[in-house]
Amino acid sequence: MSKNLIKFKGLVIKEKRIGDNKLIVVLTKELGVISIFCNGGFKPQSKNLGATQLFSYSDFCVDEKTDSKGLKRYYLDSSSSDTIFYRIRLDVISSALAAYIAELLDYCGIAESNNGEVLRLTLNTFYSLDKDRQPPELLKSIYEIRLLCETGFRPNLVACNNCYLYESDSMHFNIKTGKLLCDDCISEEDRNNGFDFVLDKQMLYIIRYIALSDYHELFSFKLSDKAQKWLTKFSESFVNYYFKGHFNARSFFKMINLV
Repeated sequence: MSKNLIKFKGLVIKEKRIGDNKLIVVLTKELGVISIFCNGGFKPQSKNLGATQLFSYSDFCVDEKTDSKGLKRYYLDSSSSDTIFYRIRLDVISSALAAYIAELLDYCGIAESNNGEVLRLTLNTFYSLDKDRQPPELLKSIYEIRLLCETGFRPNLVACNNCYLYESDSMHFNIKTGKLLCDDCISEEDRNNGFDFVLDKQMLYIIRYIALSDYHELFSFKLSDKAQKWLTKFSESFVNYYFKGHFNARSFFKMINLV
């Protein structure tokens, strides 16, 4: 039977051992998040061992097959590594954060459309984590907020949704509606509904920066411990509202990286 070979780059975000074989989950630009079966993938002499290891960004050539239910299955033909992100696997905190990112991606079920920016975000985050460019807790918050933005939940942060005021000493962001309101426009019901976050000028700037800035600027700022604690609460609340799952890797990350 002839093969239907396709080529693409992808980031390995999960691996599962099946005897000497391996099933890897890969984030790609073209296909979203897919699973690839690697025959003999765990054998020491496998030529694909390096390229298919966890957190590797690699070139893949796979045989695409369609099963009786019309579902596409992918079987590895060949691979070569591009970037290994070796240091992530050497540090328990970095590994825990990378595992949480993988959980988020798996939960999102990134489809074939509009995932180029998600791959770019993930690679940039992994690069910063691998090179120790930013504190892991800050990278986590940036990733949580920007992932939601790239998957259809970008909040309306330009100005007050009612009067178009750009900023004031305090603004209100509603996680449920994704809208920004000023003190004069927010109702008492909205203040007390459990979805309201009060943003001072600094925190509004930070949230806007994360949600709206270009990728070459996204990871170029630092925060005080106090500001980071607030941002952690905000980004986790944002994730918890839209992604209802329980993330074991996040719990582990928080346990070993107390903020």
